[in-house]
Amino acid sequence: MHLISCIQQPVRSPEKLAGNIWFHGLHVPKIGWLRTCYQGCIRAVRRKLREIQPDLVQGIGTEREWRHQRRVFRLSKPGDRIQGNMAELARLNRERIGSYGWLTARLENFILPRTTGVFCNSSYTEALVRPRARRIWRVPHPLRQAFLDPPPNPEPRPCILLNVGVISPRKRQLELLDVAEALHRQGLKFRIPFCRFHPPRSRCLHGGIS
Repeated sequence: MHLISCIQQPVRSPEKLAGNIWFHGLHVPKIGWLRTCYQGCIRAVRRKLREIQPDLVQGIGTEREWRHQRRVFRLSKPGDRIQGNMAELARLNRERIGSYGWLTARLENFILPRTTGVFCNSSYTEALVRPRARRIWRVPHPLRQAFLDPPPNPEPRPCILLNVGVISPRKRQLELLDVAEALHRQGLKFRIPFCRFHPPRSRCLHGGIS
């Protein structure tokens, strides 16, 4: 397995992450990014794919350069992975014609039917992608077993359930409050802090319920 990532500054990175996992950090000057519609990134990835000759390519990510780099998939058998659906975001945000959000939505509609299939992490994503994809696979996010196993010596402290992210109907905080109410009715004691980043100062606003 080969991992490819474009970087703006030269850095030292390991050639291999494991016995069968290679890492390729491709240095692309800043001129090859957004100001040229990521042409530098696209060409760098194409060159590396010609060298690797992969059997399957999985594109991960839906915003910025990876949305544009999916054009490199014509060199191999592609697969796509959708988490943030740009066409739906453009519709909800009423993106102006010619804006970045409008452009990424157009590219998404162009590219998805040309991929072998699309990996989705939820039924919601499946519903948005199904009309435009040849095939879809449901692949939930993995969790390491350590997150599910109880600690060997649990400390007696209040349980904290932390919600970090934009406060939005799409992030389903209202459903989270319904879950919290059900847990509270069971007699469980816990706190739920809500933390979000507030542009343009990226200041973390904190509030919560007990």
